Amino acid sequence: MAGQPYGNPELPPTTPAGYAPVTSQAGWPTAIGIIMIIFGAFGTIGSVFGLFAWQLIKFALKQTGDNADIFQAPLIQRSIQITTAFAGLGVVVAILLLVAGIGIIKRRAWAVKASTLWAILKIALATANGVATWIMQHKIAEAISAGAIDAEAGKIIRGGASPLSMLPGLIWACALPVFILIWLSLPNSKQETARWT
Repeated sequence: MAGQPYGNPELPPTTPAGYAPVTSQAGWPTAIGIIMIIFGAFGTIGSVFGLFAWQLIKFALKQTGDNADIFQAPLIQRSIQITTAFAGLGVVVAILLLVAGIGIIKRRAWAVKASTLWAILKIALATANGVATWIMQHKIAEAISAGAIDAEAGKIIRGGASPLSMLPGLIWACALPVFILIWLSLPNSKQETARWT
């Protein structure tokens, strides 16, 4: 009929039931999560090995009969205790990284806090470990100079006594946690993680 609007004016416009707009997901959580899992796995293995490294060295020296008595020195015993303690803490921190990486891949809100906590703990642990190692190596170097520890035997324990010699290792240890802290603080990253449950 002339003048009548096209279609049925009594029927309101409808949309398909259950329709929801499609939103694209960022790809970085998967990539960063995989990196975190890899570093967490290797970190756990390395730290567990560190717990038993001195025992393996002792066993090897006893088998060869070379300088096995060096481990009886109080200074060396103290060094072993400190190294073992840091290795134990390293296991805990590495497992936290592994768990946080899984959470990042699954886009869980708690994974952001876990990653931030891991990064802070990792930087603190790496710094403390570096300082403690340098102090112990410096004391061992002094003991070798004073003749308290045999020079040849001391080579087994002694590393670089200069803080600069430990700087590359400290930078490497802090590289990933610093990156994680910076990345999660970026506006685009915050926008993405704000949607996680």
